[in-house]
Amino acid sequence: MATTRKSGKASAGGGTGTRVTAGKDPARKRSQFPFLEVLVAGDFIAVFASLLLAYWIRLGSGWYGAWAPLAGYHFAIAAVISLIWLGLFRMNRLYHEARLRTILDQFAVIVKSVTLGILLLLAAAFLTKTGYFIERRLVVLLAWVNTVVLVSAFRVLVIRPLYLRFLRSVPAQTRLLVVGAGEAGSRFAREIGQRRDSGIEVIGFLDDDPQKIGAAVAGYPVLDSIMGVRQVVESYGVHQISVAIPSMDQNATLEMMSRCMRAGVPVKLVGDAFHALASDTVVEMVDGIPTIALRESSFRGFGLVLKRWMDVVACATFLVMFAPLLGLIAILIKTLSPGPVLFRQIRAGKNGEDFALYKFRTMVANSDDSVHRRYAAKLIGGKDMNIKDKVSDKEVFKLTDDPRVTRIGKVLRRTSLDELPQLINVLKGEMSLVGPRPPIAYELGHYRGWHKKRLEAKPGLTGLWQVSGRSSVPFDEMVLLDLYYIDHWSLAMDLEILLRTIPVVVLGKGAY
Repeated sequence: MATTRKSGKASAGGGTGTRVTAGKDPARKRSQFPFLEVLVAGDFIAVFASLLLAYWIRLGSGWYGAWAPLAGYHFAIAAVISLIWLGLFRMNRLYHEARLRTILDQFAVIVKSVTLGILLLLAAAFLTKTGYFIERRLVVLLAWVNTVVLVSAFRVLVIRPLYLRFLRSVPAQTRLLVVGAGEAGSRFAREIGQRRDSGIEVIGFLDDDPQKIGAAVAGYPVLDSIMGVRQVVESYGVHQISVAIPSMDQNATLEMMSRCMRAGVPVKLVGDAFHALASDTVVEMVDGIPTIALRESSFRGFGLVLKRWMDVVACATFLVMFAPLLGLIAILIKTLSPGPVLFRQIRAGKNGEDFALYKFRTMVANSDDSVHRRYAAKLIGGKDMNIKDKVSDKEVFKLTDDPRVTRIGKVLRRTSLDELPQLINVLKGEMSLVGPRPPIAYELGHYRGWHKKRLEAKPGLTGLWQVSGRSSVPFDEMVLLDLYYIDHWSLAMDLEILLRTIPVVVLGKGAY
């Protein structure tokens, strides 16, 4: 189905926008990023130069004793390898425009792609019994480092600024229709509308409440009821539908998805709307008919063994590296606040099994936990928290001014250093580096049935929630992020989350 995309956001007074007719889509055509060819050429040059530079440093510079200058065939082989690696970049969607909006996500995929390229190079050398660019182990290591650094620098310093400037100068690439004009839908529409470089234009809502139809919610018009989804998609040139209706059961969710999918555009579920599907089902189209496929747990097989091995090696390394810092923190806590250095708290681990979680003590000793119990009940129950960040004045879902926290405790919490003793929990096998955060035992009494699905994975030091909003994310959405992680887990996702955790911790985002 082809339609023209011409209308803009309707006025806050409840106008319905400009209707359009069928035809080609000039706006979509104009919005294609014009520097993709430059991006591909730059990647090729970066990979090509990285390979030759790695060889020259180890064997052509004379710095390491042995001397073997670059020959003509090295340039030819480097060109072939570079083309193959560009194929890997494309396979990992590095030329998809959405990748260009982020830095850490893009970097993680570059590391993954270059690592795969090195492994393919080693395999090819073994099969062909040749040693181009693996003449020495240092050549391989330098090739990996050079490629990651040069490709990342080119994309971040050259291409990304061009792309962000381009997005601000062209019409939105994606016209979005939100189903559900309630709290979840309006919050989602506002967040999308505030991201000027997202390339997404919210054109309005669908909602079954007759009092909302024709009115404006969050500055966007409610265009029709849900029964009119096909007509609205055709009339307004919609590219994508996002369903944001809370508290639907699985049957209602599937019925809603089916109705929206028949409109002929991609459908995504937002917030509570996908809790019934997030952890155990996948909707697929078979001859135009929505079907459900039960999905087996991602936490199984050899990958799970590798995850545990990575946890042990990384934690042992971190404990050695941070030993002086751990000692200094212990001394400061003992000196500045009477009481024990470590705080032990019973948490719910995998499958709800209790374990003792370790943290550096950040509160006065023997403090009353009734304040947090009341807070947890309101948070999990979805009640209005009325808590604002003092700097940004944005709503947060965290106790920001807990009187029980000590002076040194505030610093430790802001920097997340109070979490370091949980490396011991990881070594003991009670936790993992990446996973859902473990709930306090008394919080489970407030969980709804679907909330408990987040206990299917081993809890982690960091997780998708921490790098996706942290304290600015409501509890239900935090659980949804955990369910998405459980359903789509992979070692590559763990690596990406760990990389994205670094700036979150360094900048203290969402920490109180």
